[in-house]
Amino acid sequence: MKIIKGIFIFIILATIVYYINPKNLIYISGKEYNLNILYFLPFALILFLSVDNFIIKRKNISIVTIQNIKLLIKVSTIWIAWIILCTVFNHIIYRDFDKYITESILALIKWTSGFLVLITGTIFIKWHEKELKTALILMMIAALFVQLYLIFIKDLYNNFAYLTRGFAYLYWKEIGKNELSGSLVLFLLIALSLLIHQKKDISITFFIVFILTGLACIVFLMSREGFLTLFIGIVTFIFLRKVKLKEKIIESFFLILLLLLIFASPMGKYFLESLNEANIDPNEATTYRLERWSTGIKFFLLNPVFGLGLNGYRYMGIQKGYIGEAAHNSYIHSLTVSGIIGGIIFLYFIKTIYKAIKYKNNGYESIFIKSIKVALLSFLTGYITSAFFSDHFFNFNYLNIILFGITSIYLNIRYT
Repeated sequence: MKIIKGIFIFIILATIVYYINPKNLIYISGKEYNLNILYFLPFALILFLSVDNFIIKRKNISIVTIQNIKLLIKVSTIWIAWIILCTVFNHIIYRDFDKYITESILALIKWTSGFLVLITGTIFIKWHEKELKTALILMMIAALFVQLYLIFIKDLYNNFAYLTRGFAYLYWKEIGKNELSGSLVLFLLIALSLLIHQKKDISITFFIVFILTGLACIVFLMSREGFLTLFIGIVTFIFLRKVKLKEKIIESFFLILLLLLIFASPMGKYFLESLNEANIDPNEATTYRLERWSTGIKFFLLNPVFGLGLNGYRYMGIQKGYIGEAAHNSYIHSLTVSGIIGGIIFLYFIKTIYKAIKYKNNGYESIFIKSIKVALLSFLTGYITSAFFSDHFFNFNYLNIILFGITSIYLNIRYT
């Protein structure tokens, strides 16, 4: 069991560290594809555990939690099966899609890997609180390493992702700045929750350094999606805390004051000046997204039952002369990919995972477990909100591995 747990945590750690240099490529029939061996590890692990019949018995865990976990696994499995079915169906009815069959298979592998991590961590592995603590310490050290790398090696302060296309291209082929920013937001909220709720049991200096460097990276990655996820996440964090309303109002006031101080600081002024230099037209960005949304709806109407399958938006866009690879809206994109049935499953998945995290209960919850619950719910609220402007539930494969990996460990913790 220890080896299995080690492999599981290694998958998440390797995914975090991989943000430093995401340049793995493979060649199939002379064509270049983006693929990382990390995507195959969840498949290999779940296959081994399935053959070994290593399904755990859930003892010392509440009935409500067991029911929520079982429902989450069922919904995840149904969603995977439906996406695969829709993708295969569209390759059958649209013969022009056949030239992209290799790309579709690789896309399915990438997208499915995160859900396999979620399924593996909740079905096959029995976790304890100390193991989540150890895993999170390792993950946060890895994330801090990534943040320091971006600041000191990539000189992020002087090389905005919007301004320096060389930096943007470093992540363009496999990992975009939005996905990198989202991952850092997740760890920042975890660090913030632990810092506030467990001051006596942690290294305050480490967490302060982690939060400051993480915030600097998020700001200078210039990801509007990351900003939105962080802002909604922090607001949610404030109101989820079990403190008096007066304290929540005070914390909200200090949050606004902190934002004003940041923008008034030399770093904030530099940030705003750089925005002006970048000549980012908000009207152009809005028009661009509206076009993507309307195109996604048009493609959905081509096949309201099965959609166009994973990557079908891009394939059909190439045929019809539309730009873009996705609808820039996870909810519209779910309809484009998998039709009305897939859209309903997607919404139900969001409800199920949120409910599973929120109502996890072992009869006893330590301060540490409550801290992680608040952090995950805060991030998920921000992630769900920013999904209106991004297709990250379908394309942020690395972030989903990290998020679902941490979630699966948290959900399956029991006390013996």
